[in-house]
Amino acid sequence: MKVISKQLIRVEEYVYDTQEECNEHAKKMIHDGYEMRVKYHDIYHYYREYAKYS
Repeated sequence: MKVISKQLIRVEEYVYDTQEECNEHAKKMIHDGYEMRVKYHDIYHYYREYAKYS
């Protein structure tokens, strides 16, 4: 047996107070190599989930 692919995924979730705060942080996270995966949450109004693959 041999491994042909292995990925580690770092997932971070954030909630924000305002849309502006959310947008600014999204720009930073994307610049840092994260991918935005989720923009919706049942409870939180301004919610984002980011993933970074290594």
